[in-house]
Amino acid sequence: MPARLVRQGLGAFQPAFGRQQVVVFNRRRLVTILVKNPAGFNEAVSLILSDGRDEPKNLLIILNDRVNDGRDISWVWDVDFDLLRGRAGLVITSGLRAAEMALRLKYAEVAGTADAPEPIVEPDIRRALDIAVEKTRPGSTLYVLPTYTALLDLQRILARRGLARPYWEA
Repeated sequence: MPARLVRQGLGAFQPAFGRQQVVVFNRRRLVTILVKNPAGFNEAVSLILSDGRDEPKNLLIILNDRVNDGRDISWVWDVDFDLLRGRAGLVITSGLRAAEMALRLKYAEVAGTADAPEPIVEPDIRRALDIAVEKTRPGSTLYVLPTYTALLDLQRILARRGLARPYWEA
């Protein structure tokens, strides 16, 4: 196969929704990475920290505990959030278990910015996304880390705004 075709194919590649999906919204780059367990979350954190950008990492973490996510969220205590200490910028938690996620981050001493030194807790995903985008500088990246059902909710919000296709088409 000619190298030109390989480059063309790789250049046109789009990941499955939520699997490092990139969306540009109001001049901010949103990178969505599905998280389902400690191993996957640790890999997501490693990926975020190795993005080559020497700037605080803006995070929107969306934690649900619906049946398809698993009701037991104790697994978040096994994630190595300490790696984010001193490297996180804006930190917002959302979803059905937003408060519990914020508590976990507080114990890991993952602080946000000077104007929001603790994670901002906004259970409503749409509002949390709007706050996160507003507080992320234009040209910067916002990492969105949802659990499975939160990803479906997020994809619906993005699709309604014309930023993504509905998940069944993605």
